[in-house]
Amino acid sequence: MSRKKPTTTTLRRLFANSGNECAMPECDSRIVDKHGNLIGQAAHIEAAEKGGERYNPGQDDDERRHYDNLVMLCYPCHVLTDDVIAYPVERLRQIKANHEARFANAGVRLQHALIDLAKNQQVHGALALTLLAKDLDWADAPEGEAEEVSYFREHLDSLIPVLRDLPLADRSVLGILLRRGEACSHMHHMGDPAYGMPVRELQRVIGLTETEMVDHLDTLARHRLVYWDRDSDERPAWAETTTRPGKEDVFLMDRIKTFCKGRGLDVDIMIRDLRFDWLG
Repeated sequence: MSRKKPTTTTLRRLFANSGNECAMPECDSRIVDKHGNLIGQAAHIEAAEKGGERYNPGQDDDERRHYDNLVMLCYPCHVLTDDVIAYPVERLRQIKANHEARFANAGVRLQHALIDLAKNQQVHGALALTLLAKDLDWADAPEGEAEEVSYFREHLDSLIPVLRDLPLADRSVLGILLRRGEACSHMHHMGDPAYGMPVRELQRVIGLTETEMVDHLDTLARHRLVYWDRDSDERPAWAETTTRPGKEDVFLMDRIKTFCKGRGLDVDIMIRDLRFDWLG
């Protein structure tokens, strides 16, 4: 009897909870490319048939094609999982769980988060910024570590109330833009890069409608946290981080992103949940 393929419903759920990214840590390869082509693969945690990696004779065919036994991977990472010593069942299950915790039902979560949660939002403020200073080598800075820390804290203290007063959904959009965005070719006045990406790609990753995406970007733009423009002859709609007048938000975002990347932390979660205590 031939192996059963995953149902369309299962595949849609896998994609929706993947954030359009390969589930492997440190891999951000797309599952669906910009042309709408499926280039990722629904990989089996326990093999679909006898002779495959991690085959479990105790499963039936419906269990083998079940959502819980599948994980969305890009092709190169799928090949890596052929190493059953490096990737046993429990490790793959944990990889899937960790990844989907970030993206599961993202569109639904964002839509339901549109209520104003500011009054009940706990801010986890930065402490001495010792981890940040250590990771960014501020002790070797010409101005000295104390001055670098003081400068960062001054501008972070200015940014936190603005973020706190935003609905959770808007912070989520900002955080995902920062995490996924690429350094723009232009620099702000202190030489710090903004991070940007096409609006349609951001919309697709989060799982929002065009109207919802526009509403979030307009809100962030009103607070001068994001600059964005609609489709034009020069380029498709584009969004990027920016700086409020007289502030150093681009500087903050760049340093926070660098810190999180170095420590394997999710910068979008830090922004969304105001977890600035992670900075030490």
